[in-house]
Amino acid sequence: MTRENPAQALMHKATRLLARRAHSRGELHAKLAKSADPADLEAVLDRLEELGLLNDAEYAYNFASSRIRERSWGSARVYQALLRRKVPAAVAARTMERIRGETDDRALIETYLERYWRTRSRPRNRAELSRLIGHLSRRGYGDELIIDVLHRRVPAEAWRDFESD
Repeated sequence: MTRENPAQALMHKATRLLARRAHSRGELHAKLAKSADPADLEAVLDRLEELGLLNDAEYAYNFASSRIRERSWGSARVYQALLRRKVPAAVAARTMERIRGETDDRALIETYLERYWRTRSRPRNRAELSRLIGHLSRRGYGDELIIDVLHRRVPAEAWRDFESD
């Protein structure tokens, strides 16, 4: 049985990780750096990019699209998640610009609210409205959009109580 050289072993480890799920270059680098020579690691990552197995722009777009479509995340939350997954900030920003051109945030938040209200009542007072605004904000929706959509969908009594302060 022949032993692999360190670069081959690193390539095998990288492809096994990529077979499980897509990774950004930064994520893969962080996972492999613990046990790899830096020069070998960069060579392996470069080779994976050449082969089309590692592509930050494609990874970022697919990740962002799935989080928006399947989990109803807003743009801000998706952007932060991309950064946590070690996607370069410039790539994440370009991805979010592309996504914004393809999605309607107003429709996303309204669809999310319809699902949300299937199991919960609409806010009736200041406390409930504040909780809902905070919830939507944590999902990554912008404050202006949240307020605009909720003004149309929440009973006026809750707003009178909310805006009286």
